[in-house]
Amino acid sequence: MSRIRLVPMLLILIVSLAVFFAGWQVYKRYNLVDPLKTDLQTVSGVQNVDVIVGNPTVIRVKLGPVEDLQTTYDSIAEAITGSVNAGSSIVILDNKDKALQQAYENLNPIILEGVHKGNYQEMITSFEKAAAAQGIKAKVTMDAHNIYVQLQQGSHYLYDVWQYNTLQQGQGGAAS
Repeated sequence: MSRIRLVPMLLILIVSLAVFFAGWQVYKRYNLVDPLKTDLQTVSGVQNVDVIVGNPTVIRVKLGPVEDLQTTYDSIAEAITGSVNAGSSIVILDNKDKALQQAYENLNPIILEGVHKGNYQEMITSFEKAAAAQGIKAKVTMDAHNIYVQLQQGSHYLYDVWQYNTLQQGQGGAAS
């Protein structure tokens, strides 16, 4: 009868796991993260990209001043499509200060009310006028899935992307 030696088996197990882990890290780095970062760096306005691989994968994108958040966000989403799993999330980082953040929090009800009532044109006009009254340059755009909000005051800027399904779920009632 042959005896199984515990020490050599554990050593083989540890070496095998180390090789598999190292292989996964190399694959992740050179076939997923680096190409995605390179693609995103080509998008106008992108200053820095951080990819946190996991479930879900989180892509943190630091934006500089952009002319149109919707166009920039669409370019980012297009670059990500096919690179990572479908459940990945995009986090937009901006350059806001406390005053701009506070103003944005005060303006949020205008968006929520506009979505609830379905008065999108009125919502955009009211939001931009209320921001202008506070000395803030505002731009709100929309597509079939998101509302894109841009605020700028001096050298500070704030970007936010609201998903319709998130807004509609908070209203109560049925959502399709």
